[in-house]
Amino acid sequence: PARRGRRTSTEELIKRVILTDTAKQVAAAEKLGDRAADGAEACAAIVQAGGIRPLVDLARTGSGMGKQWAAYALGELSAGGFSSNISEADGIGPLVELARSGGEDAKEWAAYALAKISAGGFSS
Repeated sequence: PARRGRRTSTEELIKRVILTDTAKQVAAAEKLGDRAADGAEACAAIVQAGGIRPLVDLARTGSGMGKQWAAYALGELSAGGFSSNISEADGIGPLVELARSGGEDAKEWAAYALAKISAGGFSS
């Protein structure tokens, strides 16, 4: 039987990022970022579940809050050692755009992500 209060699966969160419902996208991207902040194992689960491309897409075309939380999640994934995956998913361009013209928090998270990617030795 299912337990109450059980954490939403990584796969379900990724599905929610892909949805067109803005509120669900925003909440899911934030939760994925929080999960990625738990460390390399959590980051690996997000990457293995195919989470990078939807987050990059959200950073590129999402609402203002969606872009902000996607940048947060991508930054945490970079910090967890997955910079090359973000680069391979063409994630640098959307992060540069957010760092230039996003909202204040989005700019900060995008700059954080780009710094982590840069520290990983990748260039745009």
